[in-house]
Amino acid sequence: MKKLRSRLWIKLILSAVFAAACAAFVYVWALELSYRLLDQIYINPAVILKREEQYIKDFQSYVTEQKLSMNDRKKIKEFTKTDWTIVMALYQENDIIFSSDSRFIVPLPADEYGETIKDTSEASGVFNVTFTDGAVQAALVYTGYENYQSAGVIVTLLSGLCFAVILYLLIRKKVKYIELLGKELEILKGGDLNYQITIRGNDELAALAGEMDSMRRAIDETRRRRDIQMAYNEEHGIKPQTIRKAINDIMGFITEDVEGTTAEQVNKELAELSREEVLRLISSMEDDMAAASRDMDFEEAARLRDQVVKLKSTVEDKSEEDVLKDLKRGARKGSAYGNRKHAAYGSSRAN
Repeated sequence: MKKLRSRLWIKLILSAVFAAACAAFVYVWALELSYRLLDQIYINPAVILKREEQYIKDFQSYVTEQKLSMNDRKKIKEFTKTDWTIVMALYQENDIIFSSDSRFIVPLPADEYGETIKDTSEASGVFNVTFTDGAVQAALVYTGYENYQSAGVIVTLLSGLCFAVILYLLIRKKVKYIELLGKELEILKGGDLNYQITIRGNDELAALAGEMDSMRRAIDETRRRRDIQMAYNEEHGIKPQTIRKAINDIMGFITEDVEGTTAEQVNKELAELSREEVLRLISSMEDDMAAASRDMDFEEAARLRDQVVKLKSTVEDKSEEDVLKDLKRGARKGSAYGNRKHAAYGSSRAN
């Protein structure tokens, strides 16, 4: 069973690894493609300039309507929160007085020596903004990172979906097989024991299906034998409760638990039992006697021996002394019925 279980687990693990590899490939490919498309759309000088000009136009209108001064930092901050794709820094005489993002400060354009250009009227990304208390220079940088983050989220969801689909396609046969076994169990529950369980493959599921089918056959065989026995009993007028009563009377006689039961009554009860039933009863008592001896419970073994002697003397019409001698001679060989039973059991296992 461990080999079968390992086969099933190996199949499932390999399927999951393959699906994960495909999903990873899709993630990398789709992310790269989406970033290239976003670069073409947003990392375009004309598009960026248009966005920055519109941003400054809206900001200047906001400053004018609110009549803001350069010290109204909270109001300015509220405006910059409306568009996180643009980072703005305000300069007065080349000294920074405000930045919308403390992690990244947009610098003013510099010359080839790293010196800040004083005349920024022609510089790209730098605009003049007029407050109530003077004019400042606004340096802008368009980031567009939110679009890239959204693309990353979408690509992640897409790769997850790809993983689920590929994994399902790889294990769908097992899933359908499990569903089929469930339907077949419902058929068996309905009482149709002639329906054969489907066995596919050589993994744990197939072994489970084989065990289920073996149980089905065993139950069906038991039912068939019961029907045959019931037909036989009906034909010969034998009732099961008669057999049970006979065995109870016999056991009561040999154990002396039931008063008033005579040897004649026991003989009559024994006559109603088949020879196979009587031998089975004696063999069972001898097995219990042997088990008690092995467990060193000699008192129980002696009690069972007396019962066997009493029952055999009644069945074989011998004295208890003769039966006891026979029992001692055959102690090492076991009962005749037990020998046949164990031989039959051994031959069935060999087959």
